[in-house]
Amino acid sequence: MRSTLKQGLAFSIMVLVIAASSVLWSFSGSMQGGTFRDPWYSTQYREFTANWRNTFSEARNLVVNESCVALWWIYNAGFLVKTPKRVIAFDLYLPWAFDLKDEDFDMIDVLCITHQHDDHYSPYLISKIGNRTLIVTPPSLTIHAREGAKTANLGWWENTTYSDITVTALPSMHDEEGFANGYLITTDNGIRIIHTDDNEYCYPDMFKIGQTMRPNVLLVNPTSGSMQTALIVRALGPEYVVFTHLYEFFIHLSGIWTYERVNNVKENLAKQYPNVRVIMPSLGEKYIYSKPE
Repeated sequence: MRSTLKQGLAFSIMVLVIAASSVLWSFSGSMQGGTFRDPWYSTQYREFTANWRNTFSEARNLVVNESCVALWWIYNAGFLVKTPKRVIAFDLYLPWAFDLKDEDFDMIDVLCITHQHDDHYSPYLISKIGNRTLIVTPPSLTIHAREGAKTANLGWWENTTYSDITVTALPSMHDEEGFANGYLITTDNGIRIIHTDDNEYCYPDMFKIGQTMRPNVLLVNPTSGSMQTALIVRALGPEYVVFTHLYEFFIHLSGIWTYERVNNVKENLAKQYPNVRVIMPSLGEKYIYSKPE
């Protein structure tokens, strides 16, 4: 009985420590110039909402050069990408419902969803997507989009096109086959972008992708650690690496994955691959990739 009580007390203390850690992180001010704050708290709600609207407003008005793509990190694994002619989004996610402008969604040509976990997929957001947008999902995900919406349910290695954009679904072992996809986007100006989902690739597949579909830009989750992240970069051979899945891990697993540890992954990559640009993005910041001449 005494050992059971001790175990219960230890578990309770552990839960309280984790909860206190999350709260302290959320109110501790800024990480990276005030960008990493937990949007589940009301003070950060306004910041997150403003970042979303400012990002979409900037993207809507930005003219992208023919040899470039522009990228914005939205939240967690969510990104917005603008090419000279198109707008592409990955894993757009809203941690709450707020009054969104229709033009924010009307500008999106293709939305790719890697899997149905609720930090990657928002049914509320899907309900706002108009009929001009192509929504791409893995086989396991049944979405409730507007009537007449364009959808493509892709298994691994399958592809679809939207005008001058090609989307290829890549293997992800996040769960059983069919649950999750990575994605390769070939843009209207010939730039290749890979989103690795949550990084659970089979290693032979990674090298196959690197040999046949080498990306210019890689959106990768660094929380798998320096060794695995470096292996992914070596296998795929990108010129430009942007980290994903940061917000959730900085806050809710702050005892495991802190800013400093992810920054160590970045520094290790920079040492191993000095010709690869590695970015730990900030919310609302624009990043431009330019094809080498």
